[in-house]
Amino acid sequence: MDAFPASSKCEQVTRVEGVLSAFKELCCDHMCTFKFSVLDVAALCCPFRDFSHKQWTCWIQERIRGALLTDGSYNFVVSGVTTCKHGFCLLYGISDYKFKSSLDGVDSVTQKKHKHMLKKKDWKINLWNWLMCFIASYSDPSPTSENRYLPVYFTREIVFNLAKKHLESSGLTIGLSSFTKLWKDEYAEVKFAKSFRMGSCDFCLLLKRIKRNSVTITEQDQELAKHTKLHSEARAYCTKMKLKSISQPFKIMYLQYDGKKASHLPHIVPLPKDTQNLARIKTNVYGLLDFSQNVSRSYVFFPHWECGPNISLTILYDHIVRTFQTMNHKRPKTLVLQVDNCCKEGKNRTVFAFAAHLVHFGWFKKVKIVSLIQGHTHDLIDQTFSVWTTGEHRNCIESLGKLGGFMSRAYREKKTVPSFTVLRRVFN
Repeated sequence: MDAFPASSKCEQVTRVEGVLSAFKELCCDHMCTFKFSVLDVAALCCPFRDFSHKQWTCWIQERIRGALLTDGSYNFVVSGVTTCKHGFCLLYGISDYKFKSSLDGVDSVTQKKHKHMLKKKDWKINLWNWLMCFIASYSDPSPTSENRYLPVYFTREIVFNLAKKHLESSGLTIGLSSFTKLWKDEYAEVKFAKSFRMGSCDFCLLLKRIKRNSVTITEQDQELAKHTKLHSEARAYCTKMKLKSISQPFKIMYLQYDGKKASHLPHIVPLPKDTQNLARIKTNVYGLLDFSQNVSRSYVFFPHWECGPNISLTILYDHIVRTFQTMNHKRPKTLVLQVDNCCKEGKNRTVFAFAAHLVHFGWFKKVKIVSLIQGHTHDLIDQTFSVWTTGEHRNCIESLGKLGGFMSRAYREKKTVPSFTVLRRVFN
């Protein structure tokens, strides 16, 4: 087997560091711009150490089938990042001979004596490959743990039905118990999101009213299927653009910004009796995520500036200028802005005019403004706000100067702590 052998930790680290240096030298400049860490490469190879030679070959063939393009090139996805053929082989420790022999056997069919054993392996490998693509397309990573979360409209039953339909198209079948066991064994870190407190979708409220009337279950399922397909395709499009901006930051800049529920300073937990009637200052917080540069920022300002398009433009201008000053590659030609589906902050003529000026003055060739469907806009930036709100339950914010210490305590991992900026001027 070409993957990492079960050796000492020192040998594994030396092997992984050699892979990373070779990865930077051999990979092309257009596909492999993501920097994998030593821990990332070691975690990739852990699940395959117990594979037999035949299982390892079948897994490589399934990945080749899913990555082969019409022009003969390859588009592999590793941990949600697009890589080329050289990067894929180096990350998983696949030799050129092993890749070529697996490629030769992709279209060949080998007859086996034990057909039931072959079918069992076929559905498991097929389902495994489909779930990897499904999770990479729809799930979002948690900023405070290694877990990944699927959107709220994906339940376990819906994912099972989608997987079952995919396997049936290949002539394979699967039961709910087998699917559940495979999910617990292989994808325990992928969680199904629970209900959350946000504005309800208009169609979801309409569907509840339809259920109260005398409408058949078949008609309800048809309407629900149409609605699910609509907002799942919208989220899939946004996820596709995010992955493209991560792998090709010199082509696309993907920004997502939104505001959270206002905090009040000083924030003291637990609240002493002597300070219960203390006047507190309302503090507004806006967040911005730059997926192409892997940057998270929080902007704090006081209520003498009203929340609206002026705040949005100030935040966008500040971040774009900072990014252009520190960028180590050429400027991207496309800017994608993911805004909340409301007219107050994102979908208004002021933001549209700002986007037009960015194109007019040559900062970008194209600006896209996208948003998810109303009532289904919960995304990764809302998860960062959730960590902030949860941190306020356990930590104090005595003053604005103590905000940095609060964020370092609320966000447990250092790489997830967003940098914060106090807005001292706002463009009108």
